[in-house]
Amino acid sequence: MGDYTIKHTEYPAPVTEAELLAMRQEKEISEEKYDFIRRFLTVCANLYGAMEMRECWAVYQKAAKLWDMPMKVIRADFRDTFEILRRDDSLRFRIYTRNELDDFHIVQGGWMVAVLIHEDIMWQEGYLERLALPFMHHGYFDDPPHISDRFMSFLDHPQTKEEEALLAFVNGLKVDEKFSKPGVGMFTETHAGERLDSFSWISDAENKKLRGLWLGLDGVKRDANQAKGLEKKLARESAAERALQSFRYGLQAAVGKNVKSPLRDFISFLKKELHVSLTQKQETDLAELSVAFSNVLPRWAEKGLSPLESYEDVLKLTRKGDTYRLTVLDPDELEEEKERRKEIEDRALQEEMLKQWKGQNDFTYPEPLTDKALRSLARKNKVTLKALRFLDTYFEACAYVNGAVTIRDCWEMYKYALEDDGEDEIPEIHMTDFKGSLEILRQKGHTSYRILTQKELTGRKGKHDSWMKEVVIGKNIMNDTMEWRAAVMYLLAQMDASDSYNMPDGFPGELLYHLYEPDFDEELKIFKKSVSKS
Repeated sequence: MGDYTIKHTEYPAPVTEAELLAMRQEKEISEEKYDFIRRFLTVCANLYGAMEMRECWAVYQKAAKLWDMPMKVIRADFRDTFEILRRDDSLRFRIYTRNELDDFHIVQGGWMVAVLIHEDIMWQEGYLERLALPFMHHGYFDDPPHISDRFMSFLDHPQTKEEEALLAFVNGLKVDEKFSKPGVGMFTETHAGERLDSFSWISDAENKKLRGLWLGLDGVKRDANQAKGLEKKLARESAAERALQSFRYGLQAAVGKNVKSPLRDFISFLKKELHVSLTQKQETDLAELSVAFSNVLPRWAEKGLSPLESYEDVLKLTRKGDTYRLTVLDPDELEEEKERRKEIEDRALQEEMLKQWKGQNDFTYPEPLTDKALRSLARKNKVTLKALRFLDTYFEACAYVNGAVTIRDCWEMYKYALEDDGEDEIPEIHMTDFKGSLEILRQKGHTSYRILTQKELTGRKGKHDSWMKEVVIGKNIMNDTMEWRAAVMYLLAQMDASDSYNMPDGFPGELLYHLYEPDFDEELKIFKKSVSKS
């Protein structure tokens, strides 16, 4: 493959905040737009390690179809921020043109084929050859990256709760002996008894490079400006953060290999490099937190999938007092672990929804109309009574099975059922019938469901609300004894997370038949009678 190393000397020199501002103003890029693109590309770097800018744009386009982005941007915005980002030294990534990478001297495509590379790759010798280059040769269009359900949360909060917990633990560890390790700059510091988050740390190789840049030693050309820049970058992270950085690198490099090794190396790094003495309990606690972090860390070689998402290299820690045993989960154990995590995430989601919508049960639903007014509205909306009767029963079935479901998903389920059962079981209903029936059914009394707009459901109107986003909700959810909005939002979030809805065998045909049975329950008797009249 050749010697694929980065030509660091060819990368543009960083500029000051004032100069960055001037560059943004020249391109007419607002601070908000620049901040969004910077955060978006940081997520791409964290999830995928290295990818071309055109692939980053493709990820944005796909993500924008799945979720409401906090800011809408176009491809020209990516192009215009490209050179500015290359001069911003505060980032955790760099963007190299293909001509700045060895063996790529004549490449067409400009900024679109420039390569976004995570900072961790550049700090590790030989890492680019092992991880970054496969992404350049087998990019997005051959094997698209995984766009996680957590993608949007990463925009505002790149760290997972598992990483935060691990970093908080490592921050609290202390150096327990005299620490004579070079600090940042041409001096030696001692850190006996200090927390790992209270001082900076550099490796022997980094100290050697600094000495070379300051003094022109070891075959390194003297360059005071580059030395100052390197010191500033190294001082940005504490010893605890550098330790965690080495662990992340070890996990990324261990894909397909012995995944237990990075944890052993991490503990060894803390003991030998940072001079931390761990009790057996501390080591076990650290291992437990590290395993949790390892299992949710998106792997670059897996296109952004974490071990729990890819069913690969999932670690299990078994505690016995203050000791532990580390194993890799077999398929059966993995299924159990995924179910356990799903239960935990479900509880957290329920609590968040209840907290968000507590005390917001008030809203005004349209008053029911007379049968004559309903028929008049049906003629106005060009909906036949046959279609209206079917959709009334069909929406009841959807609410009965799913609890809460969007009109869009009701339409998708209907199309699927029509293809499966044919018109003998289910009448052919057009999308215009779905749309036209909503206003009518919202004003029909004696139904066991309700149809809510997004504004009624969330208390606020979105920019892109449409009739397809209206929600069919079973009345049993909307009672006075619970926070029904929280329950509905939870059900819809569950559906979005699984990208599916509840559609049992025989749905909706068999269920529609049962809904028409006269002895189903009293409410449905009233419902049937009402439909027959209309």
